[in-house]
Amino acid sequence: GEKFDEAFMRAMLRSLVVVPFVSPDALQRMKDSHASSVDNVLLEWSLALHLKELGLLQRVVPIFVGPLVGIGDEVEMTSLFEHVNMDSFPDKVNERVYAILHEFLGQHCPQNPPPTRHSVRSIVQQVFKLKSDCLCWSLLNQGAFSERDKADKSVEGQVRRLAGNHTEAGLVYVRCAQITRSVIHEAQREADAQKLQEPKQVPVQPQRACRREPDETASEAPSAAGGMSREQLQLAKIQALNTRIQQLKDDLKQPDLSPEDKQRYQKKLRNTEDKLDEILDDM
Repeated sequence: GEKFDEAFMRAMLRSLVVVPFVSPDALQRMKDSHASSVDNVLLEWSLALHLKELGLLQRVVPIFVGPLVGIGDEVEMTSLFEHVNMDSFPDKVNERVYAILHEFLGQHCPQNPPPTRHSVRSIVQQVFKLKSDCLCWSLLNQGAFSERDKADKSVEGQVRRLAGNHTEAGLVYVRCAQITRSVIHEAQREADAQKLQEPKQVPVQPQRACRREPDETASEAPSAAGGMSREQLQLAKIQALNTRIQQLKDDLKQPDLSPEDKQRYQKKLRNTEDKLDEILDDM
């Protein structure tokens, strides 16, 4: 099978958005400059920042996970930003990670400049500066239990709080998925709009070649539909669906909308978004 690092780096080359997890455990491993194995998380972050710098990624949206503080069922997640000391990270390049990154980009993006030799500390600092609404401690409903519930020290009370904490923790990642899904759709719409503005039969640009495999760079043969390629037809459909989605959203904002009409517009909006997802998945 394919090597793990090769697989996820190739996937990132084909992506518009990358969503890295930033957790206390991941950060702790980055402090160990003498680790026996390659830090794939640091490799992922390094590639994401480089592709973003080249304009090959539209968004990098981290999911920040804070440390858990407390004992037993009285555990809360606190802000990761309050527990991170940037000076604790090595102010030098992780040579093993950089060697893999340099070799990979040399094979797949030979026309682009080599990656900058960022120190581990610099990479972490850049990731922490990225804009993201996925702050897990903010998305957690940590006030779900009343003082009376917390004071219940019976076995049943402890089990109830523990189960509630596990359920709430799962819902946090659902909320993060909803946020990132919206970001991905926005990035896809921007990319589609940019493609529609490109003139026909323009030679493949160097950066675009970096995003594709060598055997996929050949342009598609025109179809019978007005001389448009399949990709151009798909993009036209996407533009029409995006326009329809915006119209339905505007219809839903009408102040005098009846409950029946609102339900009807919501159903049409869901169906249209599903059609858009099907086309995007097929591209």
